[in-house]
Amino acid sequence: MRASALLCALLVAVLAVEAQADPSTSAVSPGGGSGREPVLRTGDCSLTAAVRASLDPRTSIRGEPGAEPVIHRDPPCDLYCEDCWLTEGEGAVPDDYVDAFNGGCYSSPEVFWSVDPSYGPVSICGQGGNYMYGGLNYRDTDWYELTFTESREITVTCTAEFPHDLYVFNGNFGCFDATIVASDSQAECVESSVTYTCTPGTWWIWVGASEFSGWPNDADYILTIYGYDYECDLECPGGALIEGEPECGLDYIDTYNGGCNSTPEVFQPLAPSASTIVQCGMSGYFDGYGTCYRDTDWYEIVLDEAREIDVCVSGEFPVSLMLLYGDPDCSNQAVVDYTTAEVCTEECITAVLDPGVYWVFVAPDFIANFPCSKRYVLTIDGYTTPVENRSWGLIKSLYR
Repeated sequence: MRASALLCALLVAVLAVEAQADPSTSAVSPGGGSGREPVLRTGDCSLTAAVRASLDPRTSIRGEPGAEPVIHRDPPCDLYCEDCWLTEGEGAVPDDYVDAFNGGCYSSPEVFWSVDPSYGPVSICGQGGNYMYGGLNYRDTDWYELTFTESREITVTCTAEFPHDLYVFNGNFGCFDATIVASDSQAECVESSVTYTCTPGTWWIWVGASEFSGWPNDADYILTIYGYDYECDLECPGGALIEGEPECGLDYIDTYNGGCNSTPEVFQPLAPSASTIVQCGMSGYFDGYGTCYRDTDWYEIVLDEAREIDVCVSGEFPVSLMLLYGDPDCSNQAVVDYTTAEVCTEECITAVLDPGVYWVFVAPDFIANFPCSKRYVLTIDGYTTPVENRSWGLIKSLYR
């Protein structure tokens, strides 16, 4: 059974192993696609005069557009964007730029950067500033769209390398009747903050320079949204085993249970049990020497006779679950089965396994932007080989 079934699994899933088991997200968008597809809308954008004055990329609330040259001042601070944060992606805008990226109500058609709910604070690294269009001063204005299915209080903060305005809009009635419900303005390098309870529907976050000249077109800002996350809190069942790994963080090196992703390879052994094995662990994303990594956890089980094994997982984040055959080591790993579980949803793998060494792999799916403190619960049924029937060498191997 092993020779044919596992070889087939290896041929079909070898690419999935390389991508899914790798802790690095360098080959996958850290945002998991969040916000990459713009939300396009058609129709006129007929804001009220007061709102238009405060939001127009070219018209100052103090009067008519100016024509003085843009002076590219050096920002007084240098903001740091963590590798696991989302990136706006618009980049520096050139002179005579037409914003079809996330110019919101001032693009034609209207276009917004769609933000998906996350598993903690949503941090977005963006760029803004000033540029010239037709000889007049413009500013790059960025519109982010949030969609709520229930009322939630959110707090939005922004720190920019330029003086900026921050607005929260009620977008449920489109641009024609859009209203500002919260706002703040701050100088360069000073954090702005707004808090508002959003009802179900569409809401927009607006970020832009508060001045119409004097700042480079590639100045950075960091926008963070709190409260726009999934409602999911898992309890660790009483009597469960605790993973015990230190919480990952900046430049973390996994020497605990990083499996084939650690040097040297290191696995967390699980002993057989007459009842269901329940394991509580924690995982998430972290910045590691200039790359966004996920904490990958590898558990090892050793069978000395054929068994039907059920492996299930649920997490406070989207979870990747794999069952791999590892004989004799990582150079010969093969996927037996693979699945993913949505937030707070349990998914399982069932497999009839020959004697040998197997690894249960648990890690976040490729959706970054949440910390390492998120919990998952792993259960294993069928791993009940009696310990008394094992050789002493095999018993020792469980605890190496």
